[in-house]
Amino acid sequence: MQSLAGHQSPLATLSYNSAGGLLASGDESGQVFLWEGEAFTNATNWQAHEGKVSGIAFSPNGQWLATAGYDGKVRIWALPECHLLKELDNPGIGAYGDWQGNEVTFVLFSPDGQEVFFGGYNAKLLSARWQDGEQQVRYTDTKGGLTCGAWGSNGLLYFAAYNQLYGMDPSTGAIVRQWQDRSPFCEIVTGPEEEIWAWTYKGEVQQWKGGVRQRSLQVTPQEGAAEFAAAPEGQFLLTANRGNDVLLWSLPNLNLQQTLSRHQRPVKTVTISPDGSYLITGDEEGQLYVWKQPAAEAPPEEAPNGQPVAVQETLRVAATTVTIEIWDDRQFDGDTISLSLNGEWITQRTELRKFKRTFRAELRPGTNLLVLTAHNLGHIPPNTAALRVYDGARYQSLQLHADLNTSGGLQLIAPDPRLTTER
Repeated sequence: MQSLAGHQSPLATLSYNSAGGLLASGDESGQVFLWEGEAFTNATNWQAHEGKVSGIAFSPNGQWLATAGYDGKVRIWALPECHLLKELDNPGIGAYGDWQGNEVTFVLFSPDGQEVFFGGYNAKLLSARWQDGEQQVRYTDTKGGLTCGAWGSNGLLYFAAYNQLYGMDPSTGAIVRQWQDRSPFCEIVTGPEEEIWAWTYKGEVQQWKGGVRQRSLQVTPQEGAAEFAAAPEGQFLLTANRGNDVLLWSLPNLNLQQTLSRHQRPVKTVTISPDGSYLITGDEEGQLYVWKQPAAEAPPEEAPNGQPVAVQETLRVAATTVTIEIWDDRQFDGDTISLSLNGEWITQRTELRKFKRTFRAELRPGTNLLVLTAHNLGHIPPNTAALRVYDGARYQSLQLHADLNTSGGLQLIAPDPRLTTER
C-alpha cells in the first residue's frame, strides 16, 4: 500500500462515506481529493473552495458530498461527477480578531440526507433543506463561534461553542442538553448511549456521558485545535496535534496502546474507515498515510462440543489479559457447566458453587467469544451462572444462562493496536 500523494498544501479534513469505499480529503488551498477502494486510487480532485476546506460530509445514501470552507461557503456536489448542485452562504458578522466572521467550521447531512446543518465563527448554527428550501438560523450563541458538530446515537445534534457543549433536538430546534468546561472545545466525536469524546484547546481529551464528565486525559502539551477520531465500535481513539506522531488509545479507559510514527511534519487530521480496518492520517506538508489494521481472527460460532451459541452480552475490556470469576449467585441447585474461550476449554464439567472460581484468560485483539455450556439443568432450570470480568482497571458483572440445546455466549472485545503501513 502506497502513501497517498497529490495534495500540495497542508491537509485540513478527512471523511469516509458510510459504505467505506470512498475517502475524501480537503486541504488549506481549497482542493478536495476523492480516493476509491482498498487501493485508494485517486478518482478525481477539484477546487472546491477559495481557501481552507474545513469540513467534508457524505450523504447517507452516498450520492452527494457537502464541503465547508473558510470562504464562508457550503457547497453540495453530485457524486461521482462532482458537479456543483447547491451553494449556501454563511452570513458574516464582521471581522474580529484573526477571523473574517463568516468561516464555516463544520457541515453535516441529516440522517435522511435532505437537510444540511453547518456552523462557524459567526456563532450561528444554520440548516437548509438544500434541494427545495431556504436556509434558516437554528441557534445563535452569545459567547463565541461554533467550532464543531456531530450526530449523537440518540438523534440529537451535538455542537460546541467556545466552552459550551449543546445537544439540540433537530425536529424542534430546542436545546435539550447543555454543559460546559473551563477550556474551549475544539472537536467532538460521539459514541453509544449519549457518550461524547471532546478535544479541548488545552490538548485534553474528555469523556462525557449523560451530561456528566466521566474522565479526562492530557494527550498533548500543545495547545490548539486538532481533529481526532473514534473507531466505529468504540474500541480505540486516535489523536493528533502531538508533533509528527499520532497516538492510539484503547477505550474506555484511555490507555496508550501505540504511537504511530511515520510523518515528517506535524499531523493535522485523522479519520477511521467505517469498519475500523484503515486509519488515515494527514500532515501539514500534504502527505497522507494509510495504516492498515490486520483483520482479527473470527471467533467460533459454536461451542467446542458443536452446540450452537446464543450471544447474550457484549463487554469491552481495556486489556488482552483478563480475570474471569464464575459462581452460582442464586439458590445452589447442582448446575454443572463447561466454560470455553474461542473454541478452547477453560474448564470442563465444573459444578457451580457459592464461592467464586477464578480463571485467567488471554484474549485475541478484537472480538472473543466466551461460552457457557450446560451439562444439566440443576433443580431450577435453566442453568445460570454469575460472571465477573476484570481487565486491570474495572470489574464488569453479568449473568449467562444455557440449556441442554443451546450454550450461552459472551463477546469480549479487546484492544487491537496492530497497525502497519508501507511507503
